[in-house]
Amino acid sequence: MGNIIPAYLDIETIAKTREPEEIAFYMPTREKGQRKFSAKIAHVGEFKEIFTKAVAFVEGALQNDGDKILVLGWNLGTDKSVLDKMCIRTMTPLMPETWMLRDTLQVFKRVFPYFDNHPLQSVASRLGSKRYEPIHRAHPDNKTHYGVIKAAAHNVSMIQLYQDLFDMRIGLEKASNTLLASYNMVPVAVNIATSHKVKRDKMEEGLYPSVLAIQAFCPCREKDQRFEVLIKPPEGIEIDPIYSKGLTIEDLKDEKPFPEAFQAFTLWLDENVGPTGRNMLFSYKWYTADGKALKKECEKYDVSLPDHCFEVDLSYLKTLLLPEYNTAYWEKKGVKHSDTERLSYGFDRERCDEGEDQVFYDLRNHFHISKDLDRLEQEMELYKTLLPVHDPAVRIAMMRDKKIFDKRIVTITNAAKVNNVAHPIFLKVETTGLEKDGKAPKGNIVKVDAYAPDKPLGERRFERLVNPKRPILKAATSKHGLKDENVKDAEPWSVVQPDLMKWMSDDLRAWEKVLVISQGAFHFTLPAMQQDSHQNDLSMRPDFEWFCTQNLAQSLPRLEKHNLEAMAKQFEIDDSEGGELIHDVFMKMIDPMPLDDVYKAIVARTGIAKRHAKPIAELIERAQYDEKMAADAAEKIEAEIRKEPVRARRSRKSLAKPQTEGSRRSQRLADKKNI
Repeated sequence: MGNIIPAYLDIETIAKTREPEEIAFYMPTREKGQRKFSAKIAHVGEFKEIFTKAVAFVEGALQNDGDKILVLGWNLGTDKSVLDKMCIRTMTPLMPETWMLRDTLQVFKRVFPYFDNHPLQSVASRLGSKRYEPIHRAHPDNKTHYGVIKAAAHNVSMIQLYQDLFDMRIGLEKASNTLLASYNMVPVAVNIATSHKVKRDKMEEGLYPSVLAIQAFCPCREKDQRFEVLIKPPEGIEIDPIYSKGLTIEDLKDEKPFPEAFQAFTLWLDENVGPTGRNMLFSYKWYTADGKALKKECEKYDVSLPDHCFEVDLSYLKTLLLPEYNTAYWEKKGVKHSDTERLSYGFDRERCDEGEDQVFYDLRNHFHISKDLDRLEQEMELYKTLLPVHDPAVRIAMMRDKKIFDKRIVTITNAAKVNNVAHPIFLKVETTGLEKDGKAPKGNIVKVDAYAPDKPLGERRFERLVNPKRPILKAATSKHGLKDENVKDAEPWSVVQPDLMKWMSDDLRAWEKVLVISQGAFHFTLPAMQQDSHQNDLSMRPDFEWFCTQNLAQSLPRLEKHNLEAMAKQFEIDDSEGGELIHDVFMKMIDPMPLDDVYKAIVARTGIAKRHAKPIAELIERAQYDEKMAADAAEKIEAEIRKEPVRARRSRKSLAKPQTEGSRRSQRLADKKNI
């Protein structure tokens, strides 16, 4: 495969006739002194000769058969149109079809959506790249275009960027995503104190509240992580202490007016980021309360947030937990609940009391965010919990578009859901045995044993006996050893099931998905739990993913038997039981495939394939094959190394061996021939 040779094209045109006045190419990969081509066109008759020379200059950079030319231009579509028209007019061959043409302006529109316009010199100034004189982009000493690209790609290899741009179908999208994923995104929790409540109908009448204080928290800063400024309110304004966070007119009479206070806030924000960084401002109810009040106040004084500030409302990100908020989803799954009652793990859309949306505190408690933290710190923890900002797809979605908040929220939440991270639970249940009366076809549950390897060390095991309220069959006792007297004082399933569901989903972040892995998941474990839950008028979590280790075992040829005890014996596992035993067997089954890849492949299954394990088995067999091939290659190399000294010894022995009469005669004949 050859190299990609970049060529930056710029032309200047005559304003009235739109004819090319000057053509220039800059090729940064060529040797110094041979990087620039520039020629002015005095009249139309010179165009053919100059354009032919320009094409020859670019083609001259090709050294190998596989080398390819990538022509980059700012608003290249317009420039190419001018050149094509002049080529047709002067009977000059067009640009070679083998050249890949890319308009870098389209990349910057994706990467910097907050720029009102995108003239090259303006973008150069914003990015801090060197602005060369004269202003004409096509001048041979002007490398503004290349400088802007280099400044924008300060954390990305230029070779990688050229490769992305060269992609035939999605080059512009791919290059802009590469740049966005490399940019620094700084989270800033913001809290706004207002004179009274933000009401939509009052805002439309122009009766919006005044901003009395701005508080912000940015843990990424080395110093001055917190910012706070109080603001002097306009004369004659009434203050509601619930929404002003206790501030009164007396407290604020000597403070700065809004323009000065807001300028101090923007200067603090500017210190967070460089030319390509982003400030991500957020709060709970940003779009409908804090952010709305701040923007209205900015409009009044004709000021605005810096371009590098993007905004997100944490309350809208509850859609990441879609099954917990969507009533229609639950009704479709057959979950029983009325419009007025909430599920134990669901949340209201909104529930306000004394100036606060109490759902925020529900979310805080759901994700175990400490109550000892202040409001800004709690919102920062909620931001980290709701959004997987380590995922490049989510970061790109957050920085791509800042204008339409509902569109952004959908894009962000979809990006977060696509890459759901598995939260594995290994589960084993025991029952009373198969009944013939038809009341409990799978038998009622007598024991639950679950193991969660990703939980803290002291919380990984959930083991509970269950009172089935019916006799345990002897056949079942012979398997698990439990008798009626063992479970007579145990709690019933109506108590154990909610505790189990809570334990399984505890410490779960919004982008994580519970993955229940069990032996016989679909024909035994899940039906038994659904049966007992239905009998006790309880609901199961339909958003949990399930995976059957028995189905996986049946798809792996190397396993002789497929029941749990036989596989444990084959893998020589004798120091674990219950859910932990399923975990240990599962880890042996997937070896040598990386665990994260297995989880990702399981969660990614859709439709009817959700119950199938064959695709996962094929991935495991491929990983085993690759490892075997690598091991065989390493063994072959090691064998060659071991043989090498033997050959050397044999060679040395043959040289040291005294020559016989025949060998001496052959040597004399060879010497005579040489003479």
